[in-house]
Amino acid sequence: MCSALDQSNAVLLEVVETLNAMGLDVQMIHPESGPGQFEVSIHHAGPVGAADRQVMLREAVRGVAIRHSLAVSFAAKPFPDKVGSGCHLHLSLWRNRHNLLYDRSDPLHLTREGYAWIGGLLAHIHGLCALTLPSVNSYQRLRPHYWAGAYACYGRDNREAAVRVITPRRGPESMNVELKTVDGSANPYLALAGAIAAGLDGLRKRLDPGEPVDGDPGLLSDDERTRRHILPVPHNLERALDELERDAALLETLGPLLARSFTAVRRGEWEALKDLSPAAQAQHHLLKY
Repeated sequence: MCSALDQSNAVLLEVVETLNAMGLDVQMIHPESGPGQFEVSIHHAGPVGAADRQVMLREAVRGVAIRHSLAVSFAAKPFPDKVGSGCHLHLSLWRNRHNLLYDRSDPLHLTREGYAWIGGLLAHIHGLCALTLPSVNSYQRLRPHYWAGAYACYGRDNREAAVRVITPRRGPESMNVELKTVDGSANPYLALAGAIAAGLDGLRKRLDPGEPVDGDPGLLSDDERTRRHILPVPHNLERALDELERDAALLETLGPLLARSFTAVRRGEWEALKDLSPAAQAQHHLLKY
């Protein structure tokens, strides 16, 4: 880790200075598992503001990279034999400056609203993947045992679950849940709209997310996953689009015109790239995102 920071020191310092000058308030930047891979976390914001900030971050990082004669990729799986890159979404619910997710007395520190919100995310996650993982390349990353959220379940600090409940470390204000099935190919406005629609549907219907999962669901037997209703998320873009077109709540959120346009474009990409090798798919996406 120290070596990676040392080797990229000049670039990282300029990235942090640039993002902070733009008001994005860098919370953390550190090396990840892949070559030249870094994670950047910025301060939270409301839905539209958060999407704006994500776009600003991407363009700022690209600009800094160009000045250093480097290229940046936010693709999900830029190299087929290396660790992929996510763009995980952290969500919390607030009313009158009160975090509606937090209940100190609950084992997971979740309120009834928190469980229902997670229930909504899990009930819609198969169609939601089309919005949050919208590239062909996304599904090369979405594999068990890679902290990508390959199974539709939730758990406390469980990086293999699609929804990770973050243990609050700074009191009620830090309580949040993380949707792991999101990557840098997503339009952040559509991804957030879909996630919010799913969560709100869970609140309206008081959906039960079931029992939390401790440990890697990919290590459970098929029978155990079936018994506990732990399903894999879609394994490719075509399947995710099929699920989206069956999800009335998400389609209503998009509206007829945007839903038709989005699915048509993404199905076109699927047809154009589905028969390419993983290496060719990765190369196609490398600098596209």
